[in-house]
Amino acid sequence: MGCGATILQRYGAFNYSFNTDEVHDKHGQIISPGDHIFVKIRGGRHEGEVDKIVRTEGEAEQEGVKHPPKVVFHDQRGKKVAHNPGTLEKVDG
Repeated sequence: MGCGATILQRYGAFNYSFNTDEVHDKHGQIISPGDHIFVKIRGGRHEGEVDKIVRTEGEAEQEGVKHPPKVVFHDQRGKKVAHNPGTLEKVDG
């Protein structure tokens, strides 16, 4: 039995699988490049389309971010931002 199965058994509240290739938003939805996402921050929000999902330290170094995994996107003002997947929410569309 893999680590993901153990976690699912111990914490039955999770309604999604732990696949190392997938990242999930705060509601458990899979995030993929091209998805429209947002995060609430400082009374406002950063919103945009996912450019890339950084999964490894090597990718993080290339992208100039720390502590993967990170979801990289350009916000509504064109600023490149990277956030932890669990802080994000997908926009229904």
